[in-house]
Amino acid sequence: MTEEELLQRQENATQRLQAFAATNDRFFYQSLATLLPSAKTQSENFMLSRGIFLDESETIQQGLTALGFEAESGNRLLRYVDHPELSFTVKQWLESPVSKPFRHLWLGQIGHEQVSLIMLGREHDPEVLAPLFEEMSGVEYVNQVERISALFTLYREETEGIVALAYGVIFIFLLWKYRIRRALQILAPPALATLLTFAILSLSGQNLNLFNIVSSLLILGIGVDYTIFFAESQHAVEETALAILLSAITTLLSFGLLFLSQTPALASVGLTITLGIGFAFVLSPLARTK
Repeated sequence: MTEEELLQRQENATQRLQAFAATNDRFFYQSLATLLPSAKTQSENFMLSRGIFLDESETIQQGLTALGFEAESGNRLLRYVDHPELSFTVKQWLESPVSKPFRHLWLGQIGHEQVSLIMLGREHDPEVLAPLFEEMSGVEYVNQVERISALFTLYREETEGIVALAYGVIFIFLLWKYRIRRALQILAPPALATLLTFAILSLSGQNLNLFNIVSSLLILGIGVDYTIFFAESQHAVEETALAILLSAITTLLSFGLLFLSQTPALASVGLTITLGIGFAFVLSPLARTK
């Protein structure tokens, strides 16, 4: 796609947006179509203005003279209109200081294509607006929010697989030292702690996101440490419980306080770890042998 083809398609898309905006007061957009017209549009506009200038040449000259211009100024203007120079180009527009606030809309050449953006306001329905451009070649409606959401959903699903793999790998390592029943007894408390944490988050109306799933890896790693310590405590149960309590407190102070963060991602990590480590500590004595 050449620059001229891009500019013409941008103008067609902008015309549809103008019609849409006429019936939607809260909708707005940013387009280069009104600032950077195609050569075709420039030629059409020139032909319209040329006819006006030539038909009203005497009136224009009289007006310029009345404003204090020399008589030759009017003649030069009419000669320029009758024999114009080359049309305004994209390069000239980008080099002009006027284009500085809008240069982010022009992406230029990407691969073998010329690309530009039309920024849309938030107050619109994608299901209503997207069909306007389905039949337009070279014009694509991009729902950035939906794309980012789909990407995070994919990451969350892949992370869930990694968490399941981590449980499997740890279970295999536990089998080297313990039997199956004992290994399950050690692995059960962090697994139950994670399930209880996710259940509370779901019941409170929060959707599980990528950061909740990533935090479950920390619950698994730290929770397994607690259960192994209890499983090997033998006769030093009270000392082991005190050591694990101090470890849980330091973990909650280092990770749990992220719950107070104003950043949603960090707050999710902090809340998940606070609940998960708390449950893991309470459930870890289940790994102790009688």
